[in-house]
Amino acid sequence: MFDGAKCLETPTLIHYVGSLEGLAERPHGKNKLDERPHVRTAVSQIEEQKKKIDEQPKKLYRKLCTSAQSVPPNSAAVLLPRNVKQVKNTVYQERLRRLVSQDDVYALYLLAHHETSYVRRLQLSPEFMCTLYSDTIKKEYDRIRNIDTITLYYVTTFNLGDFYVSPLVMRHELFKQCPSIPLAYHVHEAKTTTTHESFFRVLNEQGWDMKNRIIVTDRESSIRKGIRQAIPTMRNLVCWNHIQQDVKNWVLKSLNNTPDDVKVYVSHVWDLLDSNSESEQTNKLEKMSSQWSAPFLQYFNQHLKRDVKNNAKWVLEELGVYTPQSGITINPSESVNALLKRLLDNQEVLLQSLVLSLFNLDLSFCTEILRGLCGHGDYSLKPMYEEFGLEINEAYAEMPKSKPIDVSQMPQIWQDKFKFPKVDQEPHIPYSLDNLAKQIVLGGRIQLLPEHGGFVISGTKETHLVKLSTRDGKFAESCTCKARKCCHHVHAAYQSIVILKDTKVKKKNAYVAKKNQRV
Repeated sequence: MFDGAKCLETPTLIHYVGSLEGLAERPHGKNKLDERPHVRTAVSQIEEQKKKIDEQPKKLYRKLCTSAQSVPPNSAAVLLPRNVKQVKNTVYQERLRRLVSQDDVYALYLLAHHETSYVRRLQLSPEFMCTLYSDTIKKEYDRIRNIDTITLYYVTTFNLGDFYVSPLVMRHELFKQCPSIPLAYHVHEAKTTTTHESFFRVLNEQGWDMKNRIIVTDRESSIRKGIRQAIPTMRNLVCWNHIQQDVKNWVLKSLNNTPDDVKVYVSHVWDLLDSNSESEQTNKLEKMSSQWSAPFLQYFNQHLKRDVKNNAKWVLEELGVYTPQSGITINPSESVNALLKRLLDNQEVLLQSLVLSLFNLDLSFCTEILRGLCGHGDYSLKPMYEEFGLEINEAYAEMPKSKPIDVSQMPQIWQDKFKFPKVDQEPHIPYSLDNLAKQIVLGGRIQLLPEHGGFVISGTKETHLVKLSTRDGKFAESCTCKARKCCHHVHAAYQSIVILKDTKVKKKNAYVAKKNQRV
């Protein structure tokens, strides 16, 4: 009598000794090109492929096959990769498995609940915005906020992913090295006044005392206006380098002058900034303006004059922030931005990968600051600030309680091209896309206009034209909206003529469709 319970308790080997006449070797059921019999690859080989998910599948395949010398010939079929396609599929599935979520925005929502003391504010609509900072770094800011020479820096960095990152940076004046410390991060979808204003309002509401603080930015109007509306008492200074760069760009674009002429205008503006008093600047301006063209004089009076006066040398000296030979710059912000790009290997990454990397970076800065306060590490206190020093037990008691998250286990999948290998799977349309298309059709917001050769779709704000045509027996489509791929207007046109669109659509995160609509 067969006892199933005992078989579960004891390893059992079942050997089939029947007839093999009816057994025929066949290729894999989904393989239509290769007629070779299918042989299952060993689990150990599959696991080896999963460990190397950041390598290109073709290179990984070659590397694994070079180990064939140590594999017995009779076992090569199961102990080595079957082909490049198998490696591609394995890497693809393992990448998906290691993500917090395949939906990038939902992954950030999960991280916000996991690390509530770091993800401080998460807004999805009408514009995506996220505010990040830790309790430890805020406590450090509160420790030194009464030092008058503390200056903040704020500028937006690009090319990190499908979003912008604007770090709020401070030069830590307690230490001889004056390290640039990122205090908080603003991750946002658009460069508008509303997004920057929201960031500073959140910080102000959550106890960051910045009412009379000096903050240095570039000349981007949305940043300056956002700061002014959120915290009117902050003193906003402008980087000298950006003033000169704006002059150079305007002269080259508007006047079509030679490089020598550009140097003259730039040097004149520099001389005005480098004035020791308002009267000296006025005298310089009277002499220089007589040499300027009428368009540049108009540009200067409308767009530069106020900034040149409010950020001149004598003003910076009164505020105690003047640096010889350079005036005032946003170099601390630039150094942090360069650090972020090195941290991410100068690649565009998923939003969840970015947030986890920033979280780990914050832990590193907080730890090094506290070590410096007790006389350890790379930072050393200035003699005048020795009163801020901590005993080693006090410093280690304030160390962040969170542990670094192992970002190395996450795949480095770049958001700009979403470089996943293609995998055999049934064509499908994401439910949300299909649902939007159905709403257009059921709402009667689509009309066929033969004179325009396409369908006109009425949206809530805009009207779009969708054109369908045949090419080589296949449908080709276009739409006047910005979505490009994954356009629900195109799918609505197909549904209105009862044709299912036979295409594979790559699923992207919630705000990719707006990438080309940024301000």
